[in-house]
Amino acid sequence: MRFVKYYSLELYTVLSLLLIALSAIFVTPDVIQKFTLAYIFLFVLHEWEEGHYPGGFIDLITGLLGGGVEVSEETKKSSRLYTGIYLLALTFIPYFVHSYAWLILPAVFLGLWEGIVHVLGIKIFQRKRPYTPGMITAECELVMSICVLWYFASHNLATPLQVLAGIALMILGFMCMQRALVHSIGRKYRELPGMMRENFKRIRS
Repeated sequence: MRFVKYYSLELYTVLSLLLIALSAIFVTPDVIQKFTLAYIFLFVLHEWEEGHYPGGFIDLITGLLGGGVEVSEETKKSSRLYTGIYLLALTFIPYFVHSYAWLILPAVFLGLWEGIVHVLGIKIFQRKRPYTPGMITAECELVMSICVLWYFASHNLATPLQVLAGIALMILGFMCMQRALVHSIGRKYRELPGMMRENFKRIRS
């Protein structure tokens, strides 16, 4: 299990790229599957941009938590396990259950969320240059999500209730992932809002 945690980003990348490769060789994907494959590729790039090239996203977030939070290199690596599980669920489910088009919506709304949050992060974290780790791929996700939503609207592929369900599933999954990440650095999830609020005041001052 330690191996899986330590190399979680690499394993997530292999599984994701394997699906893309197998699809290219053996499958004639429909439009929903094509959208899903695009998200798989973008999410992989995003994880590597946040974590390694140039990296620094985990340090940015733990800095916001404050309270003397120190995260070891092993913990940083193992934390990607929870993100990987979340992203695999968001993409593999709509790929294999593509007859229900709305199931891709959680990934679509995550793309919107990522694009907006990474831009806001420039102001929140008082960045000296207009960049947060992962921002370039996050903005690609944002553009992709706008295009997919336009396609859904023009082809009436989802009801209002399904759109709401997509938003709810994205938020629920994101919160579960966030909870696991907070526990992985030895904190309780209920402490998170207060820690962020206090340290945000410190950063602003």
